[in-house]
Amino acid sequence: MSKENIAKLYKLLETDLVLREKALSFQKMYDQQDQVIDAFMAFAADFGYSFTFQEFMEYMYEHAEEVK
Repeated sequence: MSKENIAKLYKLLETDLVLREKALSFQKMYDQQDQVIDAFMAFAADFGYSFTFQEFMEYMYEHAEEVK
């Protein structure tokens, strides 16, 4: 489990539009942000990209500037 897995997953989502749409669909499926993150983490694990909630939060914080 690592932030490297998160980076690998995001790289996959850049190239696979079907998987990207599935990942984005969690925002519409759930009202609570923690449910969205849980669903995203389970989705990632299904593809072998396991990581913890803490690792995800750290990754998002570290890459927040890149999203602008």
